[in-house]
Amino acid sequence: TPQIFFEDLVRRLAYSKRGTAPMSLLLLQVDRVGRIQTEQGPSGVQRVIRIAAQLLKASMREMDHLSRISDDTFALLLPGASLNDSASVAERVRKSVERCRLPKQAGSVPSFTVSVGCVEANETDDMRHLMERARKALEAAVHQGRNGTFVHDGTTVRDVEELQLVPR
Repeated sequence: TPQIFFEDLVRRLAYSKRGTAPMSLLLLQVDRVGRIQTEQGPSGVQRVIRIAAQLLKASMREMDHLSRISDDTFALLLPGASLNDSASVAERVRKSVERCRLPKQAGSVPSFTVSVGCVEANETDDMRHLMERARKALEAAVHQGRNGTFVHDGTTVRDVEELQLVPR
C-alpha cells in the first residue's frame, strides 16, 4: 500500500543520511491513460497498468520497494542506488514498455509509453522534498512530450540523455 511505502521511504531516508550508501527514488507514470481508456476501455487500462507493474517488478532487487501511488503512477525506492543507477533502471523499464503491444482495435494505437522521474536522496531531503523533486522530474518528462526519463540532481532537472549512464 502507499502508506507502507511512504513509511518505508521515511525509514530508509533516515538510514541513508546516517550511512554512506546512496538511495534513489523513481516515479513512473503510464502516459495518456485517458486515451487508452477511450480506445481500449477499462480492461485496456488495467492491462497497461499490469504490464508496467510487471516490468518494474522484473527490474527490482530484493531490497527495493515498489508501490502504486495513484491510478497511473508507481514509485520505486532503490536503496543503495545512485542517480545514475536509478536512471539506468528507469530507461530499461521505459524501453521495455515501449516494445509492448496491445491488441489492435480500429483507430487505436497498439502501444503505450511511460514517463519517469528519478532522484537521489541528499542530506537535506525529507520525504516531502524528495517526492517533490521526483515529481518535478516526472513533470518535465511529461511536459517534453512523454515517453522519456528526467532526473533531478538536487538543483537541476534534465533529460537522462545528458547523463553518462553506467549499466547497473
